[in-house]
Amino acid sequence: MKLLDQAGQYEASHDYRSAEKIYRQLLGQPQPSSMNNYMHQYIWLNLGVNLSEQGQLTEAIKVLQQLVSLDNVNSHHVASANHLLEHVQNQLQEAQTNVKDGLREITAVPNSTEGYKDLMTGLAAQGQALQSISLLEQQLGYPLSPNQLIELPRAAKSLHWDYVSNHIRNQRFNLSIKLYQELVKRYPDYQPAQSEYLDLLALYGAPAEVISAYQNRIRRNPDLIWNYWQVLTRNLESAGRLEEAHQIFDQLLQQKQTEPYVYLALGSFLERTKRPDEAVQVYFRAIQAFPDHSPSDRRCHVVRETAYDRLVTLLDHQHRLDQVLSLFQQNLPNLTAAMYYNLGLALRYEGFQDLEAQVTLQMQTAFPQARVEKSSLC
Repeated sequence: MKLLDQAGQYEASHDYRSAEKIYRQLLGQPQPSSMNNYMHQYIWLNLGVNLSEQGQLTEAIKVLQQLVSLDNVNSHHVASANHLLEHVQNQLQEAQTNVKDGLREITAVPNSTEGYKDLMTGLAAQGQALQSISLLEQQLGYPLSPNQLIELPRAAKSLHWDYVSNHIRNQRFNLSIKLYQELVKRYPDYQPAQSEYLDLLALYGAPAEVISAYQNRIRRNPDLIWNYWQVLTRNLESAGRLEEAHQIFDQLLQQKQTEPYVYLALGSFLERTKRPDEAVQVYFRAIQAFPDHSPSDRRCHVVRETAYDRLVTLLDHQHRLDQVLSLFQQNLPNLTAAMYYNLGLALRYEGFQDLEAQVTLQMQTAFPQARVEKSSLC
């Protein structure tokens, strides 16, 4: 019964197709003498359950009907098969009704959101979600516009009806991703599809898939906002492609996307990849580029992290925070009173008031006439 155990493992990992092949292999050969009728019928029942989970409702009905028609069927198996048979027949009826309703609604109103939801639910319940585009275009007699086509992956994301199997419901994001892929392939310049596809892929896609999609998108438009680049660098890091991720940060800092958070993201990346000394230098570069990016009071509802905060925290972890003032002076050739003041704030908020006092004294010595413009608390 090693094959049966293997089928169970496949199903536990949601690989129902592989499990189905094993069940059919076991049932497609003469019943061995080592297998009693109870176990043989149990495999029939498992195949019926498996097919219903995949949405192969018509095939599941055939298998379950064949099981109850066998000779000397165990009463427990008969009861289970009849119960499941009734459920699957109801599923199929509901699914077919939804498909008809959806097609009718979309034919009457091509952008009917409810129509697309009905259609997708009915097709998904029957394991036919990926055929929705061709089926709908055949029914309408013309290619779907981008505004129509985008409704299908949106509907796939929202599958939650009771008669859709757990397996299909759990696969709804994968189904949606595949439908979005067809959409962006047809209409590469349709921005809503690109944005929704990449957002969904970032949450549920495999790293290699995410990397490829985001690289293609950025290649087409290098001026995209930081969020796109951030997803790409994060997935490159997850995939162990650290140098590629580092190169992207360098590329961003050479371009116009030099907001403080780019420096902070690079510093975090270097810290995670065990390059703390390089991270320290990045934080100094951030302070030089954005000296007025002041630390937030820790009483604020949202604390905005700055390079000053990161520098203090990292030097503390390295057990060399006592060198912060000398390092500050060595790495920042054009120091201002505001820089000293912001460093003092970061030290204060991290609980290092003695070091804050040293920094304040140095500020007053170097800039005796300076009036520092204090930022608001938050």
